[in-house]
Amino acid sequence: VRVWATDATGVIGGLFEVRVDPAAAAAAATAAGTEEKVSCAEGDSVAGPPLCNGGDVDAAAERRRRRRVITVVAGMFLACVALSAAVAATVATSLSAGDGVGASVGTSEIRRLAVDNMSTDNNGNSTVNTSILLDGQNSEAEPLCLDTIEGEVCHRLVVWAMEDGLRLHPSSFAGLTHVSPFHAFQQAVHLRSPEVCPPPCRGSQAAFAAHPAAAVVVLSMARGGCNYGHSDRSPAHAGCFVVQNGRLLTTKLTYDGERYDIPGGQTDWNEPARCTAHREALEETGYNVAPRELLAVVRNSFKIYRCELLQSSPIQGHDHEISWVGWMTADEIRDKVRHKMFRFPEAARYADWMR
Repeated sequence: VRVWATDATGVIGGLFEVRVDPAAAAAAATAAGTEEKVSCAEGDSVAGPPLCNGGDVDAAAERRRRRRVITVVAGMFLACVALSAAVAATVATSLSAGDGVGASVGTSEIRRLAVDNMSTDNNGNSTVNTSILLDGQNSEAEPLCLDTIEGEVCHRLVVWAMEDGLRLHPSSFAGLTHVSPFHAFQQAVHLRSPEVCPPPCRGSQAAFAAHPAAAVVVLSMARGGCNYGHSDRSPAHAGCFVVQNGRLLTTKLTYDGERYDIPGGQTDWNEPARCTAHREALEETGYNVAPRELLAVVRNSFKIYRCELLQSSPIQGHDHEISWVGWMTADEIRDKVRHKMFRFPEAARYADWMR
């Protein structure tokens, strides 16, 4: 008998199985009592004359033994069904009430489980009170929150929202920008798909509710303003390959023979490679770009990412090590490569990468 029990959401469940061995059941039936003897004595009122004809006596005894085995097996089966149903009902009730959650999740880590209560004082200021939900207390009024981590479906959805969703479906992420922090995007994904993505456990959720756009920008700047390293956190020297309207974003250096290069530079070893590419492009050109897919890994493990231009104009001045920032066509790049005016040899492939 196999019974599958889940909680009310159908997420947490367990399989209960009870097996009946026919051979063991037959042995139990045999041990339950001694085999009946059929008497064929004259005047026997139990067996009667019809059974006292040689082989008929053995046949009757065999039929009685089989009926006894079938009765015992049927009884054991019904008892197992009743027991399994009772166990399943108990487990389902326990799961729905929140008991045994630690055992149900197996090896999964119980992480950052908290309940956020947002209240407003007499001056109109929002405050957040955080407590731990225990034994189902206040569970009807207070939703759980959980900061998603790498490897979870929610985490993948949040990364997609930050790297592509905001660009492809801006109306679905109202109030967010490319510099909004990770937990702001998780909150947005939660509102869209609460069945797979829980709300984040951040004390700043009250500020998001009041002023989402302003809050996410301030918090993002406090964290460094880079949200492009969630899919790959490994540090590396990196740069950006930015193509707009058939032209490549390039720079001219004030050193190293005043040769040309694409924006990029060295990592500080405390940031993902995509964040290095984003930071170096902003410092050297003034353009705000978003690193997308990895294009190539060249000398000294330098990573070149295809980067998307987020604003049509620079948002700040370029670095003092740069004397010129501009856009080159494929033909202009080939011409400068022939005259060895680019800093690194991989420039010979730039024109092909622009296609």
